[in-house]
Amino acid sequence: MPTPLRRALPLLGLSLLLSACQPPAAEAANRSPAAAQKSATQEPAAQEEPIPQFPNLPGRPDDYEGPIYAAAPAYAGLWTDGSTPEPHPLFIAVASDDPAAQQAAYRAVLNNREDDLKAQGIDVEHPQFVRVRYSGAELSQARALAWGFSGWTSIGSGFTRDNRVKVSLSLPDHLAAAKALMARHGVPEDIIEFEVPEPLPELPTDTFAPPHTARLDVPAEVALGDVLPMTFTVTNTGEEPFDVQQNLCGSLKWQVVRAEDGAVVRPQPTGGVCATFAASATVKPGETLDVIAGAPHSRRLWWDLKTPLGERVEPGEYILQMSLDDIRPQDVRFRVTAAAPDGGAADALEKLWPLQGTVNEPDGEGEFVVDSGGMQLLHITVPDALAQRTFERRAGERGVSLARVRFRHLPTPPLPPAGDAAQATLTVSEQGDSYSRGYGLDLKPDIPAAKTLLAGAQACELIFTVQDAAGELVDWTRVAEFSRDVVKPGESPYAPCPSGNDLRFGLGSHWDGELSSGEFAPAGHYTVRAGLRVIDAGGQEHWLSAAPSALEVGAAPKGE
Repeated sequence: MPTPLRRALPLLGLSLLLSACQPPAAEAANRSPAAAQKSATQEPAAQEEPIPQFPNLPGRPDDYEGPIYAAAPAYAGLWTDGSTPEPHPLFIAVASDDPAAQQAAYRAVLNNREDDLKAQGIDVEHPQFVRVRYSGAELSQARALAWGFSGWTSIGSGFTRDNRVKVSLSLPDHLAAAKALMARHGVPEDIIEFEVPEPLPELPTDTFAPPHTARLDVPAEVALGDVLPMTFTVTNTGEEPFDVQQNLCGSLKWQVVRAEDGAVVRPQPTGGVCATFAASATVKPGETLDVIAGAPHSRRLWWDLKTPLGERVEPGEYILQMSLDDIRPQDVRFRVTAAAPDGGAADALEKLWPLQGTVNEPDGEGEFVVDSGGMQLLHITVPDALAQRTFERRAGERGVSLARVRFRHLPTPPLPPAGDAAQATLTVSEQGDSYSRGYGLDLKPDIPAAKTLLAGAQACELIFTVQDAAGELVDWTRVAEFSRDVVKPGESPYAPCPSGNDLRFGLGSHWDGELSSGEFAPAGHYTVRAGLRVIDAGGQEHWLSAAPSALEVGAAPKGE
């Protein structure tokens, strides 16, 4: 599926999979594999036997370590202690006391990740084994199940010493439903560690010191089946500029109360899936800042007129309250009316795309907008006509009106030219299982060539493409922002071109083996291309490309 619809996220090196932590014992740093195995099997707190994998749950199709799970079923992850001098120690978690299982995990790690680990200064000659309860495959299954939880804000990898998947929920109301889903799938409750926030205190009053006005705007009336869009602006009424923090995950708070009795129908959530860095904006005298839509990588904020349990509120009068740190605009009142005859824009999204972003779902990205006449519309951005036809077919099958749905097509990227190893190398690896498909796409630039080409570059774009035997484009990725290794105060965490770890460890993407319709791509021959498009100071285009890679796609997984 064309990944721009997954949004252009910063590219991270392998180091994110290796969490820094303390080693089991300081004196263990230089033990041999055999000595480490003996010590691991003698630890009294590690006597639980691993439970079988959960048979009714597939692993994540895009799991990076899927090949290691297949080769070593007891493998449960690895990490290092980055605070120590190089070479850093390598800890391998294994859900077994059997030395043969530990050796199988060690061999699988070397076969799949030895070069990457060595590049990070990790000692691969003296692994230290840590006995845990759950295998990596089981953690992967639990993590995949957690995607189906309502109200989750973050899902951890589970590849840490505590050997649990950590899931943060936005509201306590979601906990019971999450545990019930686990029980239905036979997943033990202790494999997931939930973080549930306490109810937040009342919203603060406006104590922001610089002269300003704050304003909260919503439609006076909204029908069930639509959404409530919100706009929060701050105007500088003084003579000096001031800064407004835009770390929306932790700073922006809002809730909805029923006007009749003050009952909270939509409590304040905490956390959120958003940038993990603090951003700020300078507001000059006389300027007005949209603190929500103006934040980096944020979009319009809206409420679906539902409680945290997914139930629609009753028609009536409601009050929206919101604050950003110590800035608090006046509350605003609005009316919720009965649903429109066509069901509404949000209703159309729910019926057309109930499982968006999962296996066998069409590609697209939805956004609610209001036209000049005040009517709410659903804009669905799709990669091609095939995805649009899929949505249109679904609308007919499910009785959904498209009167308020508009389709927009993303521009097709240019095909990276055929390069060679002097520029970059492309690796395509299979990462699926018997129920799903997955292919890792990794572009490793030649560092001297990259540094020469990137010197003075004004902009870059990373492009991956997948073509079928007829040359038709079936999948593509475009990324135009890259993560910085070091972020200075007041600086964006994103750069226009890759550097540092992105060049050392490579630039990656993923294809799920599906067409934009959500159907598995037919078996046959495919060609993968990858390249970095570079625009120099004079506006000229250059490429750092790899040689195209052939990919043979087999029959559709049996889950199809």
